[in-house]
Amino acid sequence: MSKEEISVVVCAYNEERLLEDCLQSLINQNYPADAYEIIIVDDASTDRTPDIAKSFVQSIDSEDAHIRYVRIEDGGLSRARNAGIRASRHDVIAFIDGDAVAESDWLERLAAVFEEGADYVGGRIELLNTDSKVAQFAQATRHRQLFGPDVYRNEIIGCNMAYRRKVFDAVGGFNDNLTSRGDEVSLRKRIPDDFRFQSAPQAVVYHERPERLIEWIDVEWKAAVLSGLYRDASTFRRFILKYGFSLERILFALLPVFGALFTAGSSIGGIATALGSVSGLRRTFGNLGALRTWRGLMRKYGYVQGTTLHVLYYYARSVVQGFGTLSGAWKHRNNDLLPANADPAAILEAQSNLPEEEHTAKMSP
Repeated sequence: MSKEEISVVVCAYNEERLLEDCLQSLINQNYPADAYEIIIVDDASTDRTPDIAKSFVQSIDSEDAHIRYVRIEDGGLSRARNAGIRASRHDVIAFIDGDAVAESDWLERLAAVFEEGADYVGGRIELLNTDSKVAQFAQATRHRQLFGPDVYRNEIIGCNMAYRRKVFDAVGGFNDNLTSRGDEVSLRKRIPDDFRFQSAPQAVVYHERPERLIEWIDVEWKAAVLSGLYRDASTFRRFILKYGFSLERILFALLPVFGALFTAGSSIGGIATALGSVSGLRRTFGNLGALRTWRGLMRKYGYVQGTTLHVLYYYARSVVQGFGTLSGAWKHRNNDLLPANADPAAILEAQSNLPEEEHTAKMSP
């Protein structure tokens, strides 16, 4: 039985520190070399990323692997992904980021799920910078993945996902004005139900998490603000879900203020404290994902410390997401998601170890 042919798209912006490790992990896959290609999409990096990528392309014998380098204008993550799709030549298109490292059986595991009938797939992401306590905590909370039919959480994430080409043929690629976050979320919302999703928890990629709290907060704030653009609130039900959850988070976030008013004798403060407490309990312990995260933290840190960290994490998350989502709704109130390839990123440079005539044909839009 022939293997699934896979195009691996590596999106990179200023990834000089880890790009070589990423590419080496892709070259070292235990997958037939003639069944996959690697496309490096450099989004106008200003560090040594172009030099590393082009050197890698030139050093690889085309009999061992097909690898190409594409440099685009400063277009953002979604345009980089779309450029990779346009440059790809195989039926299955897998995505990994330039600062991630794949297990040697990554493609084998992804292919197995597609051979079972999946149309798009999400794999597991493990922690790369394991020495950082902040990164460990981020992996155990915000980036914790839960695979299974009873709960959905982070099953499909941008640096480890793959799609059959027919998905993009049906719905287009990624929305062009999502520059750094939300690309996989907005795409999944547009994929019809008759396309089959399946998770692949055995397909593992290692990725770094923030090592400083301020970096983590900055990433989460930007994601929350951007969600005001890609969350569809076109119906009353979606409007209630979108802004209702944001207001619930804000009630939880303002709980210390409400508590102070209640202590000062304010009856309104008492009512607000009760509402904030209910909101906090629901967000912290009121769903299966939160409960599993709590259990994981207790196993890692012990009952008292794990529970304390769990509550503090969900409180901080409510502050950032609550105010960030409302801020994004205001900021993007007059903006719409741009469809895929509405304003394609221009190809500034391309190099390949493919024969020149084949390379030219494949790069044509």
